[in-house]
Amino acid sequence: MAALQPSTVASYGPAFKRWWRYCAANNKSPFRPTRDQLLHFFTQEFNSNLAYSSLNCSRAAVSLITNAAFSDDPSVSRFFRGCAKLRPPAPKYQATWDPQPVLRYLQASPNTDLSLAALSQKLLMLLALATGHRLQTFAKITLDNIKVGQESVVIKIPAWIKTSAIGRCQPLLTLPFFSDATICPAATLSEYLWRTEAMRGSVQNLFIALKPPARPVGQQTLARWVRYTLSASGVDPAFSAHSTRHAATSAARRGGASLVAIFRSAGWTPSSSAFARFYERPLAESPAEFANAVFQVAQ
Repeated sequence: MAALQPSTVASYGPAFKRWWRYCAANNKSPFRPTRDQLLHFFTQEFNSNLAYSSLNCSRAAVSLITNAAFSDDPSVSRFFRGCAKLRPPAPKYQATWDPQPVLRYLQASPNTDLSLAALSQKLLMLLALATGHRLQTFAKITLDNIKVGQESVVIKIPAWIKTSAIGRCQPLLTLPFFSDATICPAATLSEYLWRTEAMRGSVQNLFIALKPPARPVGQQTLARWVRYTLSASGVDPAFSAHSTRHAATSAARRGGASLVAIFRSAGWTPSSSAFARFYERPLAESPAEFANAVFQVAQ
């Protein structure tokens, strides 16, 4: 169990319960299933209207506790290919949003004029755009790992996150001070630390609840803050809170940042293909751009 991420254990929990109930109802061993037993269970899972990602989660959970190499079984593989065709998974992003309108929205109000809620949301968005990290990373930032210097703020992330691995360096977030304090992550962080100092008590986590008593906020709350900022900035609501990672890394690449710098900031290894496969995306374009480009000669 220690080899699994807490988020993985949490996602496997419901699948474990369903598998255990199925085996108990059919008087079967949950640890030594046959292929027919597995296919019957996965069919029930599919018929309960689970999304394809949830079906895959069930497959991974059952595989973990049975230690069965059924993923390579031709019948099981064919079954899941059929599930994917009958209930296709949600498509990945083909494009991403431009951070500039979001920065202009945040630039409109000085930090000193913002409420604590607005300042918290602004800081979170600036951190996401300045580093390209997941919300999980920001939820794990603690005050004792923040070092404010003359030219920059450096944040250590010693906690285990999704990109952590044995022998791999932990993230080190560097936020330089910009001349425009309204969109400067370092200046906004300094203002937030000063504003929350008296109310946080013994809570060491950077982001705390907006209402007393002071307590750390989780990833779901941070995701809600990001979605609010995206909506207020006019970003297409189809983009999730995690899309800040796509937008930030893609914008850095368009701006001339090297792949080495992007990989180091976002926590990828030098040989990782994750950026090219999942995150490097062009800006969302007009749906009619292709037709307009084809027919402009005839106009």
